[in-house]
Amino acid sequence: MPPAWELRPLCEAERGDAAALVWQAFSRKIGTALFPAPKARAVLARAIRPCCAIAVATPEDGLMGLAGFRLPGGAGFVEIGKAELTPVYGRAGALWRGWLLDRFGREGREGELVLETLCVRADLRGRGIGSALIGAVESEARMLGLCAIGLEVADANPRARALYERRGYRAEAAVPAGPLGPVLGFRSATRLVHRL
Repeated sequence: MPPAWELRPLCEAERGDAAALVWQAFSRKIGTALFPAPKARAVLARAIRPCCAIAVATPEDGLMGLAGFRLPGGAGFVEIGKAELTPVYGRAGALWRGWLLDRFGREGREGELVLETLCVRADLRGRGIGSALIGAVESEARMLGLCAIGLEVADANPRARALYERRGYRAEAAVPAGPLGPVLGFRSATRLVHRL
């Protein structure tokens, strides 16, 4: 990793930039529930929990990428509920959006950290930022005494799956999207696990 990069916890002041990064990376997957983009970014900024994220940044480029995770039995990086949705979409809009977003819930297994989000600014991909973030998450999991990291990667994202597999993550199960596939933009996902 170039010495100018700073690998550190996400700051509260970076919520807006983090929301823009998450939206850039996952708008296809969560877009149906959160469109239009300005409202989606507003909800994400409210829902992000900086304590569950690691960031890569430089003074010149600002936030370059982040990895968000969920600890066993705890809340995750993005927690979207009624409190985040209602002020932006109203009660009726919050109801159906909340139902749809609940389909994305990923609980980890005992002793497992769940990598929920890995995103790098589009203009900075291919520079090792994603690998640096994965390494930082692995270090965090080890420091917490956890034995594995789990994640799901959509079949529509073979580049991400290849990155994880190069780092030792192994396919454990297919997770079909079912009837929500057309809404979510993918037919299935693969659960990958890395034993620490």
